[in-house]
Amino acid sequence: MTDRSAHDLYMSRALTLAARGLGHVKTNPMVGSVIVYDGRIISEGYHEAYGGLHAERNAILNVSEYDRKLLPKSTIYVTLEPCNHHGKTPPCTDIILESGIPRVVICQTDPNPKMSGRSVTLLRDHGVEVITGVMEAAGRELNRAFLTQQKYRRPYVILKYAMSKDGYMGQKDKSVWISNEYSKAQVHKWRTEIDAIMVGTQTAVTDDPKLTTRLWPGRTPLRVVIDRQGRIPTSHQLLSDEHPTIVYTTQAAYTTLSQEKVVIRIPENPEAQLDYILRDLYQRSVGRLMIEGGKALLTSMIEQGYWDEARLIRSDNNLNKGIKAPVITGQIQEEYQLTDNNALIINRLDP
Repeated sequence: MTDRSAHDLYMSRALTLAARGLGHVKTNPMVGSVIVYDGRIISEGYHEAYGGLHAERNAILNVSEYDRKLLPKSTIYVTLEPCNHHGKTPPCTDIILESGIPRVVICQTDPNPKMSGRSVTLLRDHGVEVITGVMEAAGRELNRAFLTQQKYRRPYVILKYAMSKDGYMGQKDKSVWISNEYSKAQVHKWRTEIDAIMVGTQTAVTDDPKLTTRLWPGRTPLRVVIDRQGRIPTSHQLLSDEHPTIVYTTQAAYTTLSQEKVVIRIPENPEAQLDYILRDLYQRSVGRLMIEGGKALLTSMIEQGYWDEARLIRSDNNLNKGIKAPVITGQIQEEYQLTDNNALIINRLDP
């Protein structure tokens, strides 16, 4: 096996480990790490949770007592440039240098301005061999959300909606189910992989949604609703149940809610509201945000360019009339069948 093929093999494993962090790392990147000695993986680790230990530190700490003597002759593979600054955890460059590992293979450098190749320089200055760019395209795709967050300082925005065969997403003032039971379960799985889910006023009033993950094992994300004029009845589930919810409103005197609910005033200017909301959610460590409607909110996100990915559920059935679904253009990333429904994943092309 050549060095390049070996690097790809172990980096592929590190990327697989990194993906386990989906839905748990918020505004942090998903990172995996593998330590190899003489063709044998002696330890693995990944960034398991926001605020928790980073992948490299986990991998080094996971080395067995018997294998610790091998570290000064091993290679560590990591899917993102190791950090060299104090954040919620100590710098990963410190533990790499302390361990005596002589070679570091990196998938991609960190776009964070605090990093941006500085760790590579630091490690090399301390005599460590550093190889970069191994399976970089795969690493960038895995951390598409993190890269977007770093670029725009807002959450990675996923638009989700269902539409009939003839292009309708619902009917006015009436709740209409388009998705089948398999698609509903798929949507609930998606909810376990994000940090927050948002709907607009009309969807909250008409559908009275729970926005929970009851059809798939996993935590319910933070729920977010825009209620500019205070139209949502307090008896509706988003305002009355026990799940944490943020309400964005222009009303100075919004209705009194339980401690699980947070009410935040937004600017009166409609053109400034979405930007304000997205930046506020990012400050609250929301890294991945899914928008589940309705038409007005989805259209506003599209028109103002606040979206990165769209997930469409398309039915084989016709509605014949109703609310036309938004038109989305981008690159098809994935498509698959859910019996008589079709799931389509579309990535926005960089403007």
